[in-house]
Amino acid sequence: MRDPLGLAEPFGLDAELAPVLDMLDGTRTLPQIRQSLLMTQSLDLPLAELSAFVEQLRDQGLLDDDAFRERWADAHTDFLEAPVRAPTLAGLVYPDRADALAAALERAIPSQPPGVPRQRPGSSVIGVLAPHGPLDRVGPLLDETLRGLPPPEAIEQVVILGTDHGPGLLPYALTGKPFLTPLGRVPAATELLGALERRVGWVLREEIRHRDAISIELAVVVLQHLYGDRCPPVLPVLCGSTALSSEDQQDARERFELALGSLCEDRPVLWWVSAELGHAGPAFGRPPLHDLHRVELQDRDAQLVAALLRGDDAKLVELARREHAQGPASGGPALAAAARLLPPGYRGELVRQTSYEAPGSDPGVVGIAGARLHAPSAR
Repeated sequence: MRDPLGLAEPFGLDAELAPVLDMLDGTRTLPQIRQSLLMTQSLDLPLAELSAFVEQLRDQGLLDDDAFRERWADAHTDFLEAPVRAPTLAGLVYPDRADALAAALERAIPSQPPGVPRQRPGSSVIGVLAPHGPLDRVGPLLDETLRGLPPPEAIEQVVILGTDHGPGLLPYALTGKPFLTPLGRVPAATELLGALERRVGWVLREEIRHRDAISIELAVVVLQHLYGDRCPPVLPVLCGSTALSSEDQQDARERFELALGSLCEDRPVLWWVSAELGHAGPAFGRPPLHDLHRVELQDRDAQLVAALLRGDDAKLVELARREHAQGPASGGPALAAAARLLPPGYRGELVRQTSYEAPGSDPGVVGIAGARLHAPSAR
């Protein structure tokens, strides 16, 4: 079991106990659950064993009770009071030592590549679509995509539109904390955030969502490699699923997008869309992946990328909300946000669309794409 809030450590679960989780909805006593297991699953689980299992869940903070709420309150307070957003993936997804991380990044994204350089003065690039997976899986695509970018002196701030893999009520969540990684600290775009908060008062209300925001953290690590100590300040924006699915949040979403878009209209901003596409197969808790599913998801991914390249936010929303046995596209909300926030008439350049097999023993596939987004043509 894995806690999406990150409050509990992952632990193994006996397969025969899995049905118990569905019954822990607060409407049954333990004896009633035991009886239901016996009647529906032919599982004769001693009451003492069932009680011990539930107590283990309680100790881990996985039940909706006072123990969970206390643990959540402590984590919330600790995060809000911390002066920086500390790394959560160092030592897990990327090396936790600065020298090892710098070497891994240099292997994946060489600073002096053949052909088009990483940075180009006078570049028309105002944004990129970049995946945020492990470097050994997404490095080649990052290498191809992150070329011809504006130099740091031509960028006032980087707005990172990141996929939010966790729960949230509001369509967007921001933080004003600097990001800390093994490579050092990246400053926050506090002036832009302050101006935005004066227009949209709720932007920091769900700041806690940044505690485990992997898409933002991995984007920051790559930005540090590209720009070093001259990395521009970042405005991290987590794009949640309610930006697509909640009619109640439509006014809030539109107000936010209007405010941020207008604030960035006359600023030299680099838009960094940290998003992936389909996540399919048992590795992601989905059904077994059949050849037909692969074809369908590749086609959906291609349509999503094409809609982003032409700035068609309505098509992006339609595709991102379309039901499929393998679930929605992971980065749908971030892609739709980019289409709405970038200046009208921006030009998209596809670098490559591909996929990679999910790490680990369970089969799965991750769809990814790289693209450069250019300023509108001068008239």
